Amino acid sequence: MSGLRKILLAVILGGVASDAHAQGCAMCLASAMSQGHKAMQAMNLGILVLLIPPFLIIGGILTFTFLRRP
Repeated sequence: MSGLRKILLAVILGGVASDAHAQGCAMCLASAMSQGHKAMQAMNLGILVLLIPPFLIIGGILTFTFLRRP
């Protein structure tokens, strides 16, 4: 199995992993729930916005790595 296939398989399996329920912060959840529906939506949007840079960095590193291969 080639390296690219292994990486692709790891990405696919990582994307279908079950929810990690233990990762939630109880204080953050309680604070968001007490603020109402709009605050919870804002928190969810903030989490998604904070996820964008790591994915771009990883994508850039992988692209650079595969383009530099002989």
